[in-house]
Amino acid sequence: MAPEDIPGCTDVGIGSHTDLQCFTLLWQDMVSGLQILSAENEWIKAVPIKDTLVVNIGDFLMRLSNDRFKSTVHRVYNHCTVDRISMPFFGFNFNETCSVVPTCTGENNPPKYEPISCGEWCNLRFKQGDLREKEKLAHLVV
Repeated sequence: MAPEDIPGCTDVGIGSHTDLQCFTLLWQDMVSGLQILSAENEWIKAVPIKDTLVVNIGDFLMRLSNDRFKSTVHRVYNHCTVDRISMPFFGFNFNETCSVVPTCTGENNPPKYEPISCGEWCNLRFKQGDLREKEKLAHLVV
């Protein structure tokens, strides 16, 4: 669905991306708009369920969990007349270096990521910008 397909809207939404932090909480306000990219590379509408939260896993939590939890590729189309609220959560000191959680590794599952501070991670992601540029972070993989 493109913005021009939404009646009365020409300048809406946030394109496909993953969140850089640990996770994002999205209050379900009964206004649709969130779409998730499936494993089959198809966009699926996230149908709101009243009085619930959607938890989007972010890239930093994916790193910490050694890919046990995958970050969610998603996009959002706002319906022009409704405000949306999201709450990204880091929970770590910006200067603290974080490593893969030991319980997410094992003999046959070594750490995939080098330790990095939250601040360094944010700076790399902000410089990267576009989802297609994720490959630039490949040098941080063990």
